[in-house]
Parts: sequence; structure tokens; C-alpha cells
Amino acid sequence: MILLKKMIILFLAVFSLSFSFELKKENFQVTKNKNIKITRNKKYKF
Repeated sequence: MILLKKMIILFLAVFSLSFSFELKKENFQVTKNKNIKITRNKKYKF
């Protein structure tokens, strides 16, 4: 039973870590796109 509990805890920890990593990746892509849009707007102004 102790081994099973450890396995479940480990699985949950890995799952939550990978999930938060995916969220960070999404946020990074969004900010990247915003920066690209901002630079494009600046180019068109000149």
C-alpha cells in the first residue's frame, strides 16, 4: 500500500509539473506574438 501511495503522489507531481510547464509555454508564445505585433506596428509608423 505504501508503494502504491508513493506511485500515485509521484504521478500527480509529474502531471502537475508538466501541466504548469505547458501553461508557461502558452503564455510565452502569447507574449512573443504580442511583441511581434508591436514591432510590426512600429515599422509601419515610420
